[in-house]
Parts: sequence; structure tokens; C-alpha cells
Amino acid sequence: MALVRRKALAQAALLALQVVLLLSVADALREQTWFTSSLSFTFTDGPQEGASLNITASVDDEGAHQEVDLFGVLRLLRWQNERDPTAFVPGTENASSDAFTLDLPGPSNLEEQGGRVWSLLWALVALSVFRGALLAMAGAERLRQLGAVLTSGLVVVFVAMLIIGTPLAWASSLDVGSRLQEPEAGGEVNGTWLVHVQHDASTSASLEGISYTFQGSGFDLGLIPSEDRAAAIESAPSAENTSRLAWEGEARWDLPVWQQDLVLWASVAWFALPMVLGVLSRASIDAPRALFASGATEEE
Repeated sequence: MALVRRKALAQAALLALQVVLLLSVADALREQTWFTSSLSFTFTDGPQEGASLNITASVDDEGAHQEVDLFGVLRLLRWQNERDPTAFVPGTENASSDAFTLDLPGPSNLEEQGGRVWSLLWALVALSVFRGALLAMAGAERLRQLGAVLTSGLVVVFVAMLIIGTPLAWASSLDVGSRLQEPEAGGEVNGTWLVHVQHDASTSASLEGISYTFQGSGFDLGLIPSEDRAAAIESAPSAENTSRLAWEGEARWDLPVWQQDLVLWASVAWFALPMVLGVLSRASIDAPRALFASGATEEE
């Protein structure tokens, strides 16, 4: 009986710790930044060489606070004035002739994702309270085990939704660039007006955030004389050609310290501690059995 009571007290203490952590997360979601994101894009070759775009966003429970800085506007205007806006790859003449586009994310994506985050958090709190009620019920061991497994799985989903899903919801509606097809890494592709595009990128991830760096180049048909465009589409001009454009940039999002701590505490409270309690509980059951078996052997 004492063993059962100690086990129930340990489970109750663990549940109390989990509820406190969930409520602390709720306070952090209300008061703290969910993530910060940035994008830098710079032209390194071409008429607009040196022109750059920097976008920063800080996202919290109220939405995204975004700031856009555009440098080299005169260089971009000169580029637009020099190029022929009617120059297209054959078959794409009806596409947009915009050489550069910028569409910032609207609030709807973040509102939907934020609503899902909050709903899952309160579901976890309710499930934890229900598991606490099950501790007072005899014969509900299987139900308690099922609740523990379900809670652990939902915690993983919640952390992934908050740390990965929310930044992706913001980034998925961010459109910066041109009307280009997506090139394969190291390959070439033709867009509507930019041909022989080469693209290279790398990604690095850590608990502090994710960084995506990229660089590329291509040839602007609008800067090539009309009589030479067909040949330029078939084979790439030389690297010294004045129609060559090149760019580089970095996109990253950074996790706040409280989310880094959340990953650590979630690992401890929903995985490490339950495993430790399970091992200790099993050891406390096996020890008396082993002692009894040893005593019986000695009597024989």
C-alpha cells in the first residue's frame, strides 16, 4: 500500500510540474516574442550592383511587426530604364514583366497559426488536469498510461508547431524575387525574362534558429539586343556580358531564449522524468520479489 501511495504522489508531483510549465508557456506566449526573422538580398553584379533589400520581422501574440529597408533605388530605376520590358522567353509572353516583386505576409496566416498554437496549449492543460483526476480513480491504470502517451505526443506536436510551424506560416506568404521557375541546386533554368539561372544554397540549423544562405546568377533578356536573344536563350553568354546579374542573400529566423528553454524543460518533464519514475517503480516492485525468492531458497 505504501508503495502505491508513493507512486501516486510521484505521478501527482510530475503532473503538477507539467501543468505549471504549460501555464508558464501561456504567459510567455502573451508577453514574449515568438520569433524574429530577417531576409537580406543584395545584387552583386549587373546595372543594379550594390542595391539591396533588408526585411526584418518580430512576431508575437499580437502579430508581425515588419520593417523593410530598400537601398539603391536609383540603381534599380536605372536597370528598369535600360532593359526592354517586352523581352520574354518564348511561350511566357503573357507572364508578368515585373523584374522584381515584394509581397509581405498578411495577418491571416499568423492569426490562423496562432489560433492553432493556443488551442493545442489549452488542450494540453485540460488533458493534464484530466490525468490528475484519473489518479484518484482505482483501476484506471491503463487509461492513465494512455493519457501519458497521448500527452507526450501532443507536446511534441505543440513544440514543433510553435518553433517550426509559426515561422513557416510567416515565410510561406512572403514573396520576394522575380517570376522565376525554381531551379535545382547547381542546375540551370529559364524564367520569363531571366535565363541560364544558376542557384546555390545551404542551410544550417541549431537550437538558436535556422539560417538559409543563397547565391545565384543569370542573364537578363531585357538587357540583350533583340537580334541576339535567341542565341542567348540557347547558350549562356560570357560571364563578362553586361546582361549578367548576380545576387546573394541570407534568410534566417531566430528563436527566443524562452523557447530554447522550453525544448529543454519539455524533454525533462514529459520524457526524462517519466522514464526515471518508471524505472524506479519497477525496481521497487522487483526488489521485494527478489528478497522473497532468496529467503525461500535459504529455507529449502
